[in-house]
Amino acid sequence: MSKRQQQRLGPPAGVKPPARVARDFGDMLRMAARKTDEQLTEVLRFLDEDIDATNAAAWSGGLKGLGLRPLANESGRLKVQWQIISSYDPFDVATLKRLQANLRAGVRALVAPAPGDAWHGVWPLPRPEGLFMLRDPKSGTCVWQYTHKDKAKSEEGGVSMILLAVAQLVAEHADRVRACKYCGRIFVAVKRQEYCTPGHAQRARNEKKTTTRKGGK
Repeated sequence: MSKRQQQRLGPPAGVKPPARVARDFGDMLRMAARKTDEQLTEVLRFLDEDIDATNAAAWSGGLKGLGLRPLANESGRLKVQWQIISSYDPFDVATLKRLQANLRAGVRALVAPAPGDAWHGVWPLPRPEGLFMLRDPKSGTCVWQYTHKDKAKSEEGGVSMILLAVAQLVAEHADRVRACKYCGRIFVAVKRQEYCTPGHAQRARNEKKTTTRKGGK
């Protein structure tokens, strides 16, 4: 991430944020600087995490660092550049747990839906409030952006934008996002990887050997 991009994400010039907010912002920058597959791996780690007061601020900052990459229509004159950051205050534990539950259900609905699931292969996503369009007078390019002056709606909109950002990450790496054949955990695969860890791959092989031996007797 460039210095200019970091400044764009940061608080207004001359404003020194509280220490906890500064830490949240640092986590935000670290996430934003990662490659998209690394971001997705981190999000999937969040789905397995026990969220409490000791780690809520770090996860809040990291998730707010997820940005929807600019998308352009066929003409190239309309770009979507979402800004997720709704405020520089960390999400509370309850909000993070709700976000975590929504992400778990949504990612699994796309990657490993349960048999007979009404939303098989479909992830219903929210429509954030506070959208507006900007037109650059120099280039003529129009840009969708998100903001909200009301803090409660801004926080809710921030959650919605994170859901959309994660959905985009899953779509970008759809061929690599899989459910472990041993435990069902969602992970980002390397090449033809079928198990989330080498240990689970070995257990699956051992169990297969045991089943084969029993069947031969």
